[in-house]
Amino acid sequence: MKLPLKIGLKQILWKLFQNGGMSREEKVVIPDFSFKTFHFVSENKEGVAIINKGLLDIFGSEVFVWNLSVMFHYRNHTDKGIPEGEDLERVSKYIKSLDYRMNPDSKKPNALFLGYLIWNDTTEAIWRVYQATEVNKLLVEELKVKDYPEPFDYRIDPDKSWELCSWHLKAVK
Repeated sequence: MKLPLKIGLKQILWKLFQNGGMSREEKVVIPDFSFKTFHFVSENKEGVAIINKGLLDIFGSEVFVWNLSVMFHYRNHTDKGIPEGEDLERVSKYIKSLDYRMNPDSKKPNALFLGYLIWNDTTEAIWRVYQATEVNKLLVEELKVKDYPEPFDYRIDPDKSWELCSWHLKAVK
């Protein structure tokens, strides 16, 4: 495994066992969050992306091989499909809360926040995930409790090649 050349201030080394049925140790340096904002157009609609370019340092890591997408669907939005300020703020706080609950041990994070895409009456929050089962349990429970600011759905997909987030990370290189 190739370690990043840049080492962030928040270095974290941790072990991964049972990779493909064989015990081995993986050392991962968790990069600092470093966000870049850019505008894009898709299907003739404007959008805004806020992407954690710090994940470029571990792009292709064999540890965070799941891609989590949580899609919030707004009831109120501008003519351009961008959510109202208060709604966006409430969803942003909720996303931070989810992130905190997905990562109860800050020294061994289970999910690394990739960023937001705000487009077409939605906000998509994306993470790279180590243990998908734990995240799935959390999100299933969230949907049962129904204590979220806007309706949402989610997908957790296996993505060893990081293909599902390559557009996002290439855009911030």
